[in-house]
Amino acid sequence: MFAVGTKVVCIDDIKPEVWENIKHFYNYWIEENRIYTIREIMPAKNGKTAFLLEGMHNNIIPGFEQEAGYDSERFREITEDEVKEIMSMLEEEMVVT
Repeated sequence: MFAVGTKVVCIDDIKPEVWENIKHFYNYWIEENRIYTIREIMPAKNGKTAFLLEGMHNNIIPGFEQEAGYDSERFREITEDEVKEIMSMLEEEMVVT
């Protein structure tokens, strides 16, 4: 289950069909396969659950009075073992290059 502080990996970075209407709320967009840390979990305007992510601060949505977040369905939880494995692979790649 997701909680504040949980590390997640983005599994869907495709912009929504309504992107042209909402893009001004977002200062940042998520990237597939990138790891993020949840800084807040909140209800989204569409009735779903949204995440706010560490290091990414978006604009407040007028009338809803909260920061634009990212649909929780765009992420999956990543375990500490997976994080360590990824970091190890990145370190090895840096040594080789």
